[in-house]
This record gives sequence, C-alpha cells and structure tokens, in this order.
Amino acid sequence: MSQPKLAQQPVLRYLAVLAVLCIGVPLAAMGESDQEAATALVGRWLSVEQQRSALRDRWEERQARGRAQLALLDKERATLTEYLERSTTDQAESDARRTELLREQSALESEADRLADALPVLVDRLETLYPRLPPPLAVQWDDVMPTLRSAESSDSERLAAVVRALRQEQDWQARIPVHRTLMRLGEQDVQVDQIYLGTAHGWYVSLDGRLAGYGFSTADAWTWGSPEPSTSDLGQRLRRWVDRSKAPDGRLLSVPVSMAAFSAAVRGAP
Repeated sequence: MSQPKLAQQPVLRYLAVLAVLCIGVPLAAMGESDQEAATALVGRWLSVEQQRSALRDRWEERQARGRAQLALLDKERATLTEYLERSTTDQAESDARRTELLREQSALESEADRLADALPVLVDRLETLYPRLPPPLAVQWDDVMPTLRSAESSDSERLAAVVRALRQEQDWQARIPVHRTLMRLGEQDVQVDQIYLGTAHGWYVSLDGRLAGYGFSTADAWTWGSPEPSTSDLGQRLRRWVDRSKAPDGRLLSVPVSMAAFSAAVRGAP
C-alpha cells in the first residue's frame, strides 16, 4: 500500500500547485507545511471524486439490472394474467357444463321415478296380454316373462324386458305372419299354415287347402275354431294367398301386406 501512495505524491503536489495558482497565491509565499496541506486537500478532493464516480458506476449498473428485472417481472405478470383469464374462462365453462349435467341428471332421475311408478302397470298389462297372444308371439315372450315375474330382477332389467316384448309385438303388428306347424284337428294331427292379422285374428289352412278355420283372442286365451264345412272355399282362398306369399325357394314369408289386401284375398276377390 505504501508504493501507490508514494506514486501519488508527485501528482498531488502538481495538483496542489495548480490549485494555488488558480486562486492567485504565489508559490513562493507558501511554506512547506502549506504546500502539504494543499496537497492533502487536493487528495481528499480526488478521493471524493473517485468515490462519486464509483457510486455513479454502481448506480448505473444497479439501474440497468433493475430495468432488466422489471422487464422480467412485467413479462411474468402478463403470463400470469393470461393464465388467470384462461383459468377463469375454463372455470366458467366447467361450471356451465356441471350445471347442465346436473340438470340432465335431475331430468333422468325424474324420468326414472316416473318409469318406476309406471313399471308395475306395464308388467300387469303384459301379464294380461300374454295368454291371449297368438301362439308364435307367445313363444317369443317366453324369453322375457321370467324376468318380469322374478322378484330378483332390477327395475332396469324389467324395463328392458318390457321394451323387448313391446318391440316384438310392434313387429308382429307390422306384418301378416305366416307360421307352419302341426295342429290337432279332430282325431288327427295336420300340418297347416297359420296366418295372423294383428294379435286378435288368425286363420289356418292345411297344405292341400281342404281344411281351414279361424282363430281369435278371447278374454283369457287364444282359441282355434273347428274347420269350416267342406263346402266352404275358405281353404282354397287362404291356400292361394299363402302360395303367392312364398319366396322363390318355397320359404314362407311374413310380408307387410295391408289388411285390406288380405281381407280381399280371403273374401275371394281377384
């Protein structure tokens, strides 16, 4: 530390001389002690200037660093603001969707309550219809009736069984089903074609057209009547209609023929 101080001594003396000359004090008039005092004063002045310069440099450095930090904070604030706005929008959409789902759930629960109240009535109605159905349709219902009658079946299972039975009945009503089977007619079993119109009316005709009769739904069962007298031409009319309804390969078809067309064929209209 002593060497730098010694190196500064000529400079300080020179600055002190300049200061004295500036204020108009003759150098010869100054004693050695005055010269040293002036040198010390100039040295303090230089130290103060150096400190001021260092402070100014540090202040500028801190200012630049502060501006950079402020820029980063502004950028982060913008990002957070955008995130908050997006979160608010998403939350609003989520709340709207939740409200909609709750409304739908409430509607479904109300509908389920109504169905639960109506289900026993529907089951009783099907139980009443079941024995009165045309035999082939009753066979289809054989698969759903155990579910309807079981105490262990849930409401959803029983409802599914009701829907299945009603769809089968609707499909039956939309066609004129033709069913080939054996029937006990008098003392013999005869192969016949049964023709059904809805769930309340039916006819049967033997394959040779010689035997024919009617069937109908009563209050508690399906009933087949005795064959028509041999003088009746019902069998031949039914036979012609069934034969016209066959597929090219001979299979019997259950085609969606209108009631008027079938009635005309049974009456013997061309």
